[in-house]
Amino acid sequence: MPLFIIFTGIIFGLGSLNNDPDMGSIIREFHETYSSYIIWLIVGLWLVSLIYRIIYEYLYYRLYKYNFEEEHAEITKGIIARSTGHIKYERIQNVYVDQDFWDRVFGLFDVHYETAGEKSASYLHVDGLNKTNADKLIEFLNQKSKGRTDSDENAPSTDSPTSIQAEESVPTVSQEDSPPISRLNCPLSSNWLIGVALYALILAIFFGAVLFHVLPAVAEEATGNHVFIDYQYFFGIVMFLLLWFAFFIYCYIWFKLYNFEFNAEKGKIESGIVARSISFLYYDRIQNITLKQGILDRIFKIYDLMIETAGETSGTKFVIPALPKEGADKLQNFLLEKSKKYKKNL
Repeated sequence: MPLFIIFTGIIFGLGSLNNDPDMGSIIREFHETYSSYIIWLIVGLWLVSLIYRIIYEYLYYRLYKYNFEEEHAEITKGIIARSTGHIKYERIQNVYVDQDFWDRVFGLFDVHYETAGEKSASYLHVDGLNKTNADKLIEFLNQKSKGRTDSDENAPSTDSPTSIQAEESVPTVSQEDSPPISRLNCPLSSNWLIGVALYALILAIFFGAVLFHVLPAVAEEATGNHVFIDYQYFFGIVMFLLLWFAFFIYCYIWFKLYNFEFNAEKGKIESGIVARSISFLYYDRIQNITLKQGILDRIFKIYDLMIETAGETSGTKFVIPALPKEGADKLQNFLLEKSKKYKKNL
């Protein structure tokens, strides 16, 4: 695709130069003689890249192997250069599933699981699962990683005094100590949409002003028609309204589809519009909990609650936006209470 865009740009560039009376005869002759060959070259390269992509993806699919056993997982990838990654369940920090556009079209899911390692990302996901198998793998990984943590934390020591101390310092996680918190009983503030509308207004003014000056001039130069200059203000207003409306509608839909739920066992965060992501958070993975306010957040009195774990990319996953002060404090206290059951010094 990039080659197609490049060669197409060359063709149109040469075409525009051909209409220029000051263009040299060499360029004009080259364009007239070789433009058809360049078009066939573009088509040929596109077909070759398409065939290569189909063969590559087919071989990748056939040679892709994974095996989740009782103690560890093993994933093998690659065609010519083969590589195998081994993941131990006790190292898993977070588990989440996402879908890009084509995954949603074909009903596929990618299951990701994060560790504290920085160089193992290629082995930390399983691609192309259907809904049933994705749910099965998520449940398996959640049980393995959670079960490992619980057994490690509550395992008695061979030394009798240490064993007694450990039993006293690690409380049992009760399933009824705190009611679940979700968007139903901890709603997001609609002031966030007002802030988005203001932010979209600023962006629309900026880009609308750029298009207001650039687009009519480019159109007039290309066509020689002054009608674009005559309606310059009209085009500027239209571009401004379109940009503002598109950005605001996108954020509005995202806001309506965003959801979270924190029960006694784990938390779940759903986000995205076309490409959806569902992240799972176990409370024993929590490292830090932070309330954050930007400039517009302070104006509209809302907070972003950020949950950090030891996972490599989890900082972008566990963010609860647009919380009013009461809801932010409520959710923060809930998470602190849950995480303290695993970290006595937190």
